[in-house]
Amino acid sequence: MSKRETRAETSRWRLRFSPRILREDLPAIGDAAFQIARKAITEKLATAPEQFGAPLRSPLVGMRKLRVSHVRIVYRVDVNRHEVHIFMIGARRDIWVQNQADIVERAEELRRELTGQVEAAQDAAPPAHGRKNR
Repeated sequence: MSKRETRAETSRWRLRFSPRILREDLPAIGDAAFQIARKAITEKLATAPEQFGAPLRSPLVGMRKLRVSHVRIVYRVDVNRHEVHIFMIGARRDIWVQNQADIVERAEELRRELTGQVEAAQDAAPPAHGRKNR
């Protein structure tokens, strides 16, 4: 195996978290469960997000879940950006029944945030000027 192949396999994925995870999920699941989830995110999702977890069904099509102990992590893999979008971390017993609409809402919030960043970057980019021939 070449060095290039080794680097490609171990390249880290950029992790993007819903801002509501710290504000809402951490208090709900507690620090010990959050640390379990954090370890799984950094060891699994940051290195091979499509290898772990399982696809979700409607209304969460396109998202995946990672099961770690009694915790579930809901995320989406954006292959084009080489990013993992983490929407929710919750207790297994109630994440699906109580939070499906909330997960969809968080996904939309993160999408709007990412779209805004792209638009801001495009607005800030200097205009392309052609070279003048002398």
